Amino acid sequence: IFLTSSREYALEGYEVGAFRYLLKPLTYDKLEDTLNPFLRKFRGKARKLPLMVERTPLYIPYSDLYYLSSVMRQTEVHLEKKVLKQSSAINFQKTVAPLLSDSRFFLCSKGVIVNLQHVSELEKDHFVLNNGEEVPISRRNLSQAKKTFLDFSLIICVLLYFVLISQQNTDILKTESKK
Repeated sequence: IFLTSSREYALEGYEVGAFRYLLKPLTYDKLEDTLNPFLRKFRGKARKLPLMVERTPLYIPYSDLYYLSSVMRQTEVHLEKKVLKQSSAINFQKTVAPLLSDSRFFLCSKGVIVNLQHVSELEKDHFVLNNGEEVPISRRNLSQAKKTFLDFSLIICVLLYFVLISQQNTDILKTESKK
């Protein structure tokens, strides 16, 4: 979902697979009309990344991925508390290709991609993850990393706000129906 004050970027939003394009100023009704179908579309559809680890096929939900890195011709898949090593027969670029179309993932450098939903902060030249790990960002990608992280954080804040408001409205309706 793109949120901006300018129509000039509308086509760009759809080129990267945006769900909707919203213009500021934004009303609660317009946000609700956008977020309801968005949440219905993506709720329950946990996308999974196919991996081959020790000759065993695995399917890891995107939400469980913290980051992936290319180390000595192997792809290391970092989860919250463990690291899986994918066979060197499947290269890093091929492994991460499906993640590049998901707005949760950011390519930090040629051989590192991070899941922004597990990033707690952005330091000078690296992301700090919820589990304390640090993921380096190349100098070339640093300004885009800052912008992407801020945009992602804003979207999460808006979604949380929407969920809280919806919950409050539901609670009010329940209270009024009991009267």
